[in-house]
Amino acid sequence: PVSEDYDGDGIAEIAIYRPTTGQWWLRSSIDGSVSVYGFGGGSDLPVPGRWVGGDDRADLAIYRPSSRQWWSRASANGAASVLNFGAAGDAPVPGDYDGDDVMDAAVRKANGQNWWRDSGSGAVAVVNFGLGTDTDATGDYDGDGQTDWAKVRVQNGNLVWYILQSTNGYAQQTFGLTNDKIVP
Repeated sequence: PVSEDYDGDGIAEIAIYRPTTGQWWLRSSIDGSVSVYGFGGGSDLPVPGRWVGGDDRADLAIYRPSSRQWWSRASANGAASVLNFGAAGDAPVPGDYDGDDVMDAAVRKANGQNWWRDSGSGAVAVVNFGLGTDTDATGDYDGDGQTDWAKVRVQNGNLVWYILQSTNGYAQQTFGLTNDKIVP
């Protein structure tokens, strides 16, 4: 599933990414019609979001682990862009970490460090938060429009959520059991 608001109506479309064919299947929230786009494939990981600002629509985007490239296809005109960021073994954790309504490329290193590249300035920042064995669950947990770093860890048969909020600082709560699936 890669549900996002691809048409700018404020409602997320039901959407899937099919890596075997590199196809994105989007069902319109307006009229139910289905659109299919070819973008990515193989071992590429889908990372949709607003990679190009100004149009209030999500863009198709993939992270290619083999080359550490971030590819996006602008929803407004179909233009493709590429960004080189990351290293072998990194896991993608993109989000809008600076609150400018444009996605920032971000990765989790094997040691648990998070590196992110500001979409506006290109500056790279390192956030030391969590362990390499934690599961990422980033999201806007304080409602300020910025993605917050969040990690989930199994402890004593429960899932413990560690959240580094951009406005309120650190928060922790227990929610879920060991075998539950985490959906950020």
